[in-house]
Parts: sequence; structure tokens; C-alpha cells
Amino acid sequence: MGALTRYVASDVARSQRWLPPLVSYLVICLVNLSLDGSAAGNALPTFASAGAALLPVAIWLTVIVGNCEDPVQVAITVATVGSEARVRLTKLMVAYGGCGAMTVISMTIAWATAQGATLADVVAGLATHLIAAAIGVAVGAWCMRPVLDRRAWAVLIGVFVSLAEVLVPHFPPDRQLLVLLGAARPVHLAGSLALIALESLVITSLLILAAVRFGQSRT
Repeated sequence: MGALTRYVASDVARSQRWLPPLVSYLVICLVNLSLDGSAAGNALPTFASAGAALLPVAIWLTVIVGNCEDPVQVAITVATVGSEARVRLTKLMVAYGGCGAMTVISMTIAWATAQGATLADVVAGLATHLIAAAIGVAVGAWCMRPVLDRRAWAVLIGVFVSLAEVLVPHFPPDRQLLVLLGAARPVHLAGSLALIALESLVITSLLILAAVRFGQSRT
């Protein structure tokens, strides 16, 4: 697994296709910091907004990682490894690792500029990023080959899910996290975050499992 992970990560790194989502996310974070309310002494809304913005970026990055190899290269990799599911899961892990790197950058910028951020605030912000990234990777698993071959459909699905996450009431996890961390005095913050994380874990697992099996049926 380690060798396969290094191969996928190095292949994506050489392609430089990860630069657009990274730069886009950095711009979003900087704009978010300039507009949000961290200067008023509450860093949680800033962390929530940056975490919510990571979800569409995670979908984008997952598609990039999943489609970095052309179909011929994918066939060679699968033949070498001996398991298509293992190859696809490794690509999803690499995509989540990339989201983790962006989380570190986002949290560092937000923590350095936010006023009055406590350790509990930072932990809540970190959890928000990781939860949103997990759902983004799971949705991205449905937008990459061989599940979805047409790029236009992948874009439409990504945009639709990203908008639904923010606009639909109680939609997990972005809308829930924005409401929870956007409150003036969040009640039972740790417990609520744990419930959202558990809910997101179940959704992520089901989406990835279904995407991998559906992809196998198409090859």
C-alpha cells in the first residue's frame, strides 16, 4: 500500500493539476478572512466558512487524482497491483491527504489572523475541515472514472452538491457546521460536532463503497 500511495502521489504531483484547486482554496481562505467575523473576537465562523469551502475543492481534487492516469495507465496499475478496488481506494486516500495539507494551511492562516481563538476553537475548526473534506472526497469518488466518464457531468454534480450543502437546511455536513459554528454561543459544541462527524462518516463510507462497486461493474 505504501508503494502504491507514493506512486499515486508522485504521479499527481508531477502533473501539477493540483495547483488550480490549491490556489483557488487559498484565495477563498483569504477572502473569507477579510469578510468574516474573526476580528470581533469569535474565530468559529471563520473556521466554519473555510471548512465549508473545502468541500467543493475536495471534490475537484479527488477528480484530479482519480483521473490523473489515462485508461491505459490505469489498466497497467491495476494489473500490477492486482486489485482495482485497492487502486481506487488509494487514490481517494491521496486526495484526502491533499485536503489535509490544505487544512493545515487554512488553519494556520486563520489562527494567525484570528483574534481570541482558543484551543477548543482550533480543534473545532480542524474537525470542521476534516469532516467537509471527507464528504467531498466521497462525492468526488462518484465523479471520477470509471464511474463517470464525462467531465461536464462531474462539474454539474460538484456544483449541485456544493450548493445544496450550503443552501438546503440541515444538509450534512456543511449547512449543519455553518449553523453550529456560526451561532453566537454554540451549545454542546463538542457533542454536536461528534454527532455530525459520525453522521458524515457513515455517509462517506456508504458513498465510497457504492462508488467502488459501481466502478468495478463498469470495467
